[in-house]
Amino acid sequence: MIWPEDHAWVVASEEDWDSTIIAGSRTLVDSILADDRFEAFEVHEGDDLSRDGDLLNPRRNPTAGP
Repeated sequence: MIWPEDHAWVVASEEDWDSTIIAGSRTLVDSILADDRFEAFEVHEGDDLSRDGDLLNPRRNPTAGP
């Protein structure tokens, strides 16, 4: 977690997560959402952040071996 002393924003990530959460001002969030270098979407309380909740990158079934 990265959180400056003034608490203006926060970055939360964990090695077992497939996402990084960034929170801050509306201006900060809008600039991240508008930047095509990121696969970013706004989340709200109650959103499913598990891999089953990823609607952009649906889980694929593993292929059977030979």
